[in-house]
Amino acid sequence: MTKAEKIKRIAKRYYSQKSIQKVMFETAKDREVVPLYFDSFGKRPDAIIYEGDIKSLIDKGATSFHCSEERWKDPLKLEVGLSKTELNNLRKGWDFLIDIDCKFIEYSKMTASLLRDAFYFHNIQTFGIKFSGGTGFHLCVASEAFPKEIFGIKLKDYFPEAARFMLDYLKSMIEKELSARIQERDSIKEISEKTGKSEKELTIKGEFNPYAIVTLDSGLISSRHLFRMPFSLNEKTLLSSVVIRPNLIEKFNPKIAKPSDFVSYRPFIKIPETEEGKELLIQALDWKKKIKMHDLEKRRIVEIKGKVEEEDFPPSIKKALQGMKKDGRKRCLFILINFFRSINMPDDEIEKKLKEWNQKNYKPLSETYMQTQLNWYKKQAEQGKKFPPPNYNHPFYKEIGIFTSECEIYKNPLSYVARHLRVKRRRMSKSI
Repeated sequence: MTKAEKIKRIAKRYYSQKSIQKVMFETAKDREVVPLYFDSFGKRPDAIIYEGDIKSLIDKGATSFHCSEERWKDPLKLEVGLSKTELNNLRKGWDFLIDIDCKFIEYSKMTASLLRDAFYFHNIQTFGIKFSGGTGFHLCVASEAFPKEIFGIKLKDYFPEAARFMLDYLKSMIEKELSARIQERDSIKEISEKTGKSEKELTIKGEFNPYAIVTLDSGLISSRHLFRMPFSLNEKTLLSSVVIRPNLIEKFNPKIAKPSDFVSYRPFIKIPETEEGKELLIQALDWKKKIKMHDLEKRRIVEIKGKVEEEDFPPSIKKALQGMKKDGRKRCLFILINFFRSINMPDDEIEKKLKEWNQKNYKPLSETYMQTQLNWYKKQAEQGKKFPPPNYNHPFYKEIGIFTSECEIYKNPLSYVARHLRVKRRRMSKSI
C-alpha cells in the first residue's frame, strides 16, 4: 500500500464522523472551500453547499479541506483576475485569522499564548484557536466581532488592509515579551544551533529578533487566501487540526491530535454577542497611522517640560475628566493615559486620576481592565516608548463627545499645553 493510499483510507474513516462533518459544514458557510487530494488541490472556486457535499468529496479521495477567511455572497462566482471593486461587491465580510508558522512547537505555543493574552487585553473574549496539524496554530476572531463600518469605510471592503494592520500592531505589542520568553528557554547560541541560522540572522542591532524564527506574516493575509479547516488532517504529519481551549495552549501536546474514531464537536468560528473586536481594530488603525507618519522610535513629540497643573489641561481633557455619560470609556481612557504620560505625570498620580475619572463614568470600567491598561503602558515606558494622545482631527474626540472649539485651533492636546505654559510663564516673568 502506498503512502497516498494509506492516508486516503485513514481520511475516509476519520471524516465519516458526524461531529467532524458538522464543524466543517458550519465553518464552510459562505466560504470558498477547496479539498486537497493528497498532493493536488481540487478545482477553484468550489464550495460546500450541503452537508452531503463533504461525504462526496471524501469518497472522491479528499485528504484535507482548506477554506477562505473571507465570506462571500456566492463563492462559486469567484475567478482569477477580478478587480478589487468586483471582489468587494462579492465579499460579505472576513474573519481575522492569525497563522503562527514556526518549526518548533514550543515557540509557537509561546506566541499563541501571548496573542491570546493580547486579545484579552483588548477585551476580546470570544475567539477560536486550533492546532495547524504541524507545528503551528491558527487564531480566529469572527467577522461579527468587528463593526460593519469604521471611520466611514465599510469593513467588508477594508480587506486585507485592516487585518494586516491588526496583525502588525499585535506583533509589535508582543515582540519584547516573546523575545524574553524564548531566551528564557534557549540562549541565542542554542537557538542558532536548533534553527541553523547564524547569530547575525537572529538579531537586529544586537537584539534578538523573535520573528527570525516565528513567522507572523501579514503579507500572507490576502484575498482568497486559504487556511486548513478545523479538524482537517495534515498529510505530512497525519495529525488533525484540532480546536483547543485558549487556557490549554501551554499544555497542548500534539499527541492529542492523532486521528481517532471519536472526535467531540467544538466550533472554531465563534460568534460574539457584541462587537468585541472594535477596540483592537481602532487601536491598530491609530497605531498604523502613527507608524506611517513617522518612525515609531524617532517621531517628534511635543516636549512638555515642568509640572503641568490641571488648570493647564486643554478643555477637551477637562471635559473627558468629567466622566463618560455614554459609550466611549475605553477610547477616553486611551486618550487620557497617553496625555498624562506625555506631560510626565508620575505613575501614582496617573492611577489616582484615572480611578477618580472611572467613578464618574455612567458605568465604571472593571478594575482588572484598568490595571491591565496601566501595566501595559508602564511596560512601554520602560522600553523608552512614549505615545502622544491622538491629534484633534482624529474621530475619537467627536465620537465620545469631548470635542471643543479649541480642538479646531490646536493640532493636539499637547500643542495646547505647550502654548498655554509659554504664555503663563511669560506673564509670570513680566510680573516679576
